[in-house]
Amino acid sequence: IHEYSHAGSRSITGGFIYRGAEFPFMNGHYFFADFIIGQMWTLFKNGASWELTSVGNLVSNPSAFGEGPP
Repeated sequence: IHEYSHAGSRSITGGFIYRGAEFPFMNGHYFFADFIIGQMWTLFKNGASWELTSVGNLVSNPSAFGEGPP
């Protein structure tokens, strides 16, 4: 459902779909990042299309995602 140029980035780190209560506006957003450039994004289904949102460079070399307690 999504692809991007690998000109400067090459390593996708898959994440999770947020289903928490603390940030309800992010509910249903899929979080993923690129290990090489440290960029993080979300993908969200909005009707018939998908929306990509840049979250920024929050950590260096993201290699995994984790989930906290419900």
